[in-house]
Amino acid sequence: MSDGNLLLWTGLGNGTLNTASGHGMWPDNGFGQVGDMVAADFNGDGRTDVAGKLPDGNLLLWTGNGNGTLDTASGFSMWPDNGFKDVHGLLAGDFNGDGKADIAGKLSDGNLLLWTGLGNGTLNTASGYSMWPGNGFGQVNGLVAADFNGDGKADIAGKLADGNLLLWTGLGNGTLNTASGYSMWPDNGFKDVDNLVADDFNGDGKADIAGRASGGALLLWTGNGAGTLNTDSGHGMWPDDGFKAVNPLIG
Repeated sequence: MSDGNLLLWTGLGNGTLNTASGHGMWPDNGFGQVGDMVAADFNGDGRTDVAGKLPDGNLLLWTGNGNGTLDTASGFSMWPDNGFKDVHGLLAGDFNGDGKADIAGKLSDGNLLLWTGLGNGTLNTASGYSMWPGNGFGQVNGLVAADFNGDGKADIAGKLADGNLLLWTGLGNGTLNTASGYSMWPDNGFKDVDNLVADDFNGDGKADIAGRASGGALLLWTGNGAGTLNTDSGHGMWPDDGFKAVNPLIG
């Protein structure tokens, strides 16, 4: 939230959220200065953690308790210095296929880099290499990661300024298929959608994309498992526009 409170809305497994949820994951508003947050199991304990970047470029990890809250004894560095200051649009996934959660992010020049996870809550300091041969991600925002085409490898989706939603398929070795970068939606209908998140929200085993409309409504576009979204989707996950003050969304 804008006041720095970190809230959790639990899913019902049918593409909507539990309207009785929206509780705090942290005892105070200590997340006010944390940006570019991502969620994954970074320390290998089977529980979802939250990572985020401080304004000075320090990348911190808050470990999950597995009950919808974070361990208040956590909040340690995943990287030895503040080297993430110029990295934006963080996203998490197992991009190199080793079973450990990695972090990717975009530099200001449009270069997309990958830092591989060690499975203990830190990143491999020998990593930070390009996932794409040029700086072609300069105009791509709202990056999210999931297996959208059902091949068992993490892909990356993102939105262009004109509202076109594109998919770059992963090769499972920490790089993206340079023959990819195609549309997931038939037009530029994502122009007024921000805060994209990806997950299987309706329980069909296929990755979906949720996002916030400009008015604050939280919408869900269901995936068909073939790298595109179902054109008859885009329905509300919440009964009103209550997500207007929620930023950023992580999932």
